[in-house]
Amino acid sequence: MNKDFDYDKWDDDFHNNRCINILDLISKEDMKTIRKLNIEVEEKIYTKYELEVLYLNLLEYYDDDIDEKELELLKPLGIIKNLDETEVSREEYNELLEKVYPYNIII
Repeated sequence: MNKDFDYDKWDDDFHNNRCINILDLISKEDMKTIRKLNIEVEEKIYTKYELEVLYLNLLEYYDDDIDEKELELLKPLGIIKNLDETEVSREEYNELLEKVYPYNIII
């Protein structure tokens, strides 16, 4: 671990520094798509933490690697949600996830 790393400074920046304009990442149409998934999203400057929460909420619909039996076990727990029960296509979802994901890996 880097001995010069200041966790408190990082934590404060991660949770409090509003530095990501959501409209720089996604369009207003994308915001409507997110709302169809029952995920709260606002036109505002996000903190890195808020963007990560949005990304994790989107991931609840990512079930490509889950078989039907696992899906049936996890779905009632709210861990995995079924995209088929929304008005969002898999293509729309994947495009949206790609817009938010790259930013999260460099935070």
